[in-house]
Amino acid sequence: MEPSISKPWQVLLYSQENTNCSELIKDLLSHEAFAHCSFIHVHSLADAQSVLVNRFGGVFLVHIVENDYSLAKQAAALRDEFSPQTSIIALLDGDGLTLDIAKLLSMDIDEVIHCNSTQWLKATLFKYFFTKRFQHNFIPQNDSNVYHSHINKIYNELPFGLVRVILQPEVYIDYINREAQRILGYSLEQHEQQPELRNRFIPDERIKLILENATTGGDLIHRRIKISFENEVNRWVEAVYIPAFEYKKNYKSILVVLRDVTDEEINKALQKSVYDIARLTSTSFSLNRIFTIIHKIISDLINIDNFYIALFDEEKQEVSFPYFVDSADNQTPKPRKDGHGLTEYVLRTGKTLMCQPHCFDELIYKNEIDIIGTKPKVWLGVPLKFHGKVLGVMAVQHYSNAEAFGEREQYILEYFSEQVARTIDFKRKADTVKLLSTAVEQSPVSVLITTLKPEIVYVNSAFTRVTGYEPSEVLGKNPRFLQSGQTPRSVMLSFGIPLPPAKPGVENLSISERMAKSFTKSPLFYLFPMNWESQPTTLQLN
Repeated sequence: MEPSISKPWQVLLYSQENTNCSELIKDLLSHEAFAHCSFIHVHSLADAQSVLVNRFGGVFLVHIVENDYSLAKQAAALRDEFSPQTSIIALLDGDGLTLDIAKLLSMDIDEVIHCNSTQWLKATLFKYFFTKRFQHNFIPQNDSNVYHSHINKIYNELPFGLVRVILQPEVYIDYINREAQRILGYSLEQHEQQPELRNRFIPDERIKLILENATTGGDLIHRRIKISFENEVNRWVEAVYIPAFEYKKNYKSILVVLRDVTDEEINKALQKSVYDIARLTSTSFSLNRIFTIIHKIISDLINIDNFYIALFDEEKQEVSFPYFVDSADNQTPKPRKDGHGLTEYVLRTGKTLMCQPHCFDELIYKNEIDIIGTKPKVWLGVPLKFHGKVLGVMAVQHYSNAEAFGEREQYILEYFSEQVARTIDFKRKADTVKLLSTAVEQSPVSVLITTLKPEIVYVNSAFTRVTGYEPSEVLGKNPRFLQSGQTPRSVMLSFGIPLPPAKPGVENLSISERMAKSFTKSPLFYLFPMNWESQPTTLQLN
């Protein structure tokens, strides 16, 4: 133990050996502002106990260099037994820098600082220095200003939000750092004018839960909350609530650590939503119903009231609006050709467009667009591309807030656009296949479909009427059973079926045997006319 001259206020440092951190403490305490303080350096907890038990008045610094919480627990237990009024500051160094600050604070550690931050350390010591100003008249006012300047600078540089909520004699917020102001959307001054803003992240019922949980020794309470702002923006926030107390769980305040997890939540929601949209392609839902579901999925991520999907018919050169929800224009636009609106502009360029007032003016001046319907404050449209082809446009618009959409909203729509385009393409093709399958089934022409093997996998009802074979009698069989070997070569060739070339040893094969060999090349539609003497047709599937 290093001896010290007895002074009104003491700084007790526990460090197993002399380190850069302990030398830094000595250097800071040599400053004239700490002239009234005595410094005591101990290398064991037993020596620390002998200091604490002897009417200790000051602060207890514990140097932690390993990724282990046990030293903090031992120091807190020592303090609670011999000097309950003493504050403990954990000095993290080496591997100790990886310790969770929130967990340390929950173990009755009053402050946690990094040894490699001189300003942070100095500001914290100043803090405890000034708590004694009413007991010892040592503190010049300008030093108090230095302390507050240092502490505010440090807190404002933290990458997470920090809010202190006072509980007694009434509940109010007395500190919000810069990141917390950004996350919550208001400053301390705004909170003073509108105290109800506190309910965004810590309503009264949550305060009660936090205190009850702390009393029973439960873990810290974590919450993920969604905050909606007047400018149509949503933000997801992770909050950790740390009850603070002086001694014996006499709670005076709650420290709230906030982290903006908006991007994290959006990315999770996007991945799930794209999967959900992909699943819609295998349902019997109509495109209009699918568009309704897509609107709901996107509106959970973006505050939107106005949303539409426009599709382009390449054959007709026409734009239609199969899904259109709008608060200002409640009439769905009619299909149009040669249009000159924002939708057609995106179709022409094949690029995303976010348009605000200056953008509208510029495009109108260049004769690129005409405003069709009510002019919005902001319009955002993305092309629906699939295999490089633009199938349509997905768009949102806002009529009162030009800042309603930004990079995040653009990212969300673009993320969805390919899957929406894929769904549209799939459903269109599925509808075509359904139409064709109905036509084939109802066709008066006999249809037989085979695999490469070859095996018959489909026959229509006309085939049954013509041949007399039921589907159960022919499915899975080789189609050569239909040939008796008596069919003339000219008739076989009229089917468009290429016969395998004659090779040594196979010149004398029958036509039906040679035809069977040709089945191994590709699957075919065999269209057998009802009148067997008429010219049949063969359709080869690539």
